Amino acid sequence: MIFGDLAASLRLEKGLVCGISESELTELRTKLGSPLPGAYEDFMRSLGRGAGKLFVGTDIFFPQVIDFQQDMKDFLIEEGVEEYSADESVAFASHQGYQVYWMNSRNEFDPTVLMHQEGESHVLSRWESFSDFIWSHSTAARAPQIDHPAGSRLPLGESMK
Repeated sequence: MIFGDLAASLRLEKGLVCGISESELTELRTKLGSPLPGAYEDFMRSLGRGAGKLFVGTDIFFPQVIDFQQDMKDFLIEEGVEEYSADESVAFASHQGYQVYWMNSRNEFDPTVLMHQEGESHVLSRWESFSDFIWSHSTAARAPQIDHPAGSRLPLGESMK
């Protein structure tokens, strides 16, 4: 599992660190659409119900990601985000209701992640892959240092301005 070491290190800190079951993953596939990217499924198996201090204030966990799915899609469509495709993209997180994160392809194992912020006319941040998105946030949250599976630690998403 890509995120197994991260989950193990986060268990050393305070807070819930827990993945979702296979039946919950099946429900997630049904609600978000199938297929889902493999790296995202791995994250949900390892950390899908909670990741300690990682992603505090962000609706990324099960079942909230299902509850807010339509709101996230509507937000991106209303904001006129050209990079979002309702058929191909997977909206997977919302931070405080004004930022939405999505993967640009449901058919890649570890697709690009983009973030749009309310009121902006463009994509605000981009990560080369879902795993880069997770690892950059774990570093920013000062989670225990775990090497990225690709061997590097990446900064938070690059600005698209």
